[in-house]
Amino acid sequence: MKRTNLHLKYLVIQIFFVYLQHQSSKFRYMNATIDISYNQILLLLQQMPIRSQLRIGKALTRQNIRAELNQFLETFRTDELSEADILAEVKAVRRERHAKKA
Repeated sequence: MKRTNLHLKYLVIQIFFVYLQHQSSKFRYMNATIDISYNQILLLLQQMPIRSQLRIGKALTRQNIRAELNQFLETFRTDELSEADILAEVKAVRRERHAKKA
């Protein structure tokens, strides 16, 4: 239950910042704590103009995609392979394919 509340608070703050960023560049950095429920978030969003709702949705989607991509990349991060090793393997495979075609 506590994790859900923290997630909701984080979501509210994200929505708040996204909305402020679209309203004015003056409010780029700000510290705030808001105690608000999920239903209150929905009510706030429903009161916003459709364009603002769409912008917030797109911003949250981009942020979610970025977080998922970072998590995916971290899963496969390794110190065992260098870029030079990868490039050498790619060149070897290309040579092999080229030899088969000839």
